[in-house]
Amino acid sequence: MNQKNKPLNNIQINDELPTVARQAIARVLQEEDGYVYNPIDKGGETNYGISKRWYPNLDIKNLTVTQASKIYYQDYWLKIIAINYHQ
Repeated sequence: MNQKNKPLNNIQINDELPTVARQAIARVLQEEDGYVYNPIDKGGETNYGISKRWYPNLDIKNLTVTQASKIYYQDYWLKIIAINYHQ
C-alpha cells in the first residue's frame, strides 16, 4: 500500500469537529506524519506539518495529534471557510 492510500482510521480527531473537517485534517496529519528537524528547512522544527517558524512558542517536538488538529481547524479550516463565504 503506498503512502497516499494509507488508512486514516489510526488518526483520532476531535469528534466535535465537522466530519468533512475531521477527514481533511486527518489526511494532512497522515501526510505530514510526525516530528522532523532539518536545519536546512526554513521552517525549523516541524511536527505534523506545524512549524516552529510560524508557532515559535509551541513545543513542536512534543506536539500531539490533538493539538495539531486544533491548530489546523482554528488557524486554517475556519479561515478558509470564512474566505470562501465572503467571496
